[in-house]
Amino acid sequence: MSGLLGVLGLGARALGAFQLDAATAGNNAANALTPGYSRRRAVLAELPPVTLGRIAVGSGVGVATLERLRDALADRRWRAVQGELGLWRAQGDALAAAETVLGAPGDNALLEAVTQFLAGWGELAVHPEDLAARQTVLTEAETLAGVLRRTAAQLATQRAELATALADTVAAVNDTARRLADLNRQLQASRDNPALADERDRLLDQLARDLGIRTLAAEDGTTSVLLEGTGLALVSGPRAATLALAYDPATDTYAVTLDGTAVSTPSGTLGGLLEARDGATGLRGLLAQLDTFARDLIAAVNARHAVGTGLEAPTTVTGSVTVADPAVPLAAAGLWRPPTAGALTLGAVDAGGTIVASGTVAVDPAAMSLADLAAAIDGLPGVVATVSGGRLVVSAETAGQGLVFGPDSSGVLVALGVHGLFTGTDARTIAVDPALRAAPAQLATGVADFGAGRVAPGDNRTAAALAALGQEAVIGGMTPDDFLASLTGALGVASRAAADRARTVTTLADDLERARQAVAGVNLDEELAHLLQAQQAYGAAATLVRVANDMLDTLLRGL
Repeated sequence: MSGLLGVLGLGARALGAFQLDAATAGNNAANALTPGYSRRRAVLAELPPVTLGRIAVGSGVGVATLERLRDALADRRWRAVQGELGLWRAQGDALAAAETVLGAPGDNALLEAVTQFLAGWGELAVHPEDLAARQTVLTEAETLAGVLRRTAAQLATQRAELATALADTVAAVNDTARRLADLNRQLQASRDNPALADERDRLLDQLARDLGIRTLAAEDGTTSVLLEGTGLALVSGPRAATLALAYDPATDTYAVTLDGTAVSTPSGTLGGLLEARDGATGLRGLLAQLDTFARDLIAAVNARHAVGTGLEAPTTVTGSVTVADPAVPLAAAGLWRPPTAGALTLGAVDAGGTIVASGTVAVDPAAMSLADLAAAIDGLPGVVATVSGGRLVVSAETAGQGLVFGPDSSGVLVALGVHGLFTGTDARTIAVDPALRAAPAQLATGVADFGAGRVAPGDNRTAAALAALGQEAVIGGMTPDDFLASLTGALGVASRAAADRARTVTTLADDLERARQAVAGVNLDEELAHLLQAQQAYGAAATLVRVANDMLDTLLRGL
């Protein structure tokens, strides 16, 4: 009787094993499209035999373990390239967006604006007394200034968006790290839980993309996470460190820290965003070059315009640059374009173009303050100079007369924004002097002849000099066209290099993902075939139970 009961038990155990096997295959099929799911397999094993006398009789089959199919080496290789992929994608996307603002070398709104601005001066040099030509120059100047301001504003907006993306990525990394540390605690208590292991690997995959990581698996079922290229631990067992951004207002840049320790070269999306925002080839460097272009353009144009003459002489000129402390020497005043030791000539001119008074001021920035400069100018015949709100104000002393400026070897007129065409000191602040917009006749086209004491209304030397700026190396040691071509060309090269690198790494990552899925991914054909096998085995076990039951029934009826 015990033998028949043993056979019945053997069949029952087989039914349970094959039922679990079928359920596992069915669960695989059900999760075929679940992201991060790793297929499982019920590992069947023969149960220990039962000894009857000298004979060891098999006791059937059972499920030894529920195996989670995963290739640890393929996982490590795939995660190793995710940091690089995240870095190049983030960089490439940011640089491509910047390219849309600046345009291609052959389709550049800024280059077109510069070309039209200089062409306007060329036309004005031919017709220096034409008010329509003067208005055209002012219009083109406003267009150029507007393009520079818009370009700088758009790039600054993109840079601000990158700062937001940096903060979001850091927050996501910290959240993922905390969840992973919590999973480590759970896995310590249930290390063979495949659902927890799947969730852990999903979190590791996300960290690999966001930050670039290396992983260390411990015997207790936990996984530690180290930042790529460093020995810093983001997650160590059940503990998660805190990633943070440190902002430096002096340089307007961010650094990454982990529990207060600097992370020098983060990888992943975080590293790409950081490089795109603050790197020399990123938006910070791009804005710096745009500011260089604007500053050098303002200085070159204003240096020529400041010592020029128009159809009408201004009665009062106010500098556009504010000095915080008029008593501080000019060399220490923090001027955007520090003046040098030299001399400035200016005077007064009557309505007929005769220079009625003039003089020269020696400028020594190391010893002379703005107040000193104003006093020195005020001591010249025919002119009055004061400081108002930190700005130099120069006026003709006699009613009906105007100001005339001559050579300025010190560059102090440009430094203080006196009698210039442009105001502002960089791409975000450049604008056309409102006084010139209101009085186009005061736009400088000629040069005063202090030796002859005359200002000729038809003189075109200033206009011609400004028209020739396109052929002069006045912007960072290059012509305006060459500088802009270099700027857009370098951006295009960097953008294409990042995109090409991202494509290359994507191809490698896709190959590694296929290798991962070959082990961990669900193949529905395989699972359906396995279900049929489990069904057949289950049917055989059921037949065994039925036969054993019939034999037992026969035995009981015979008693």
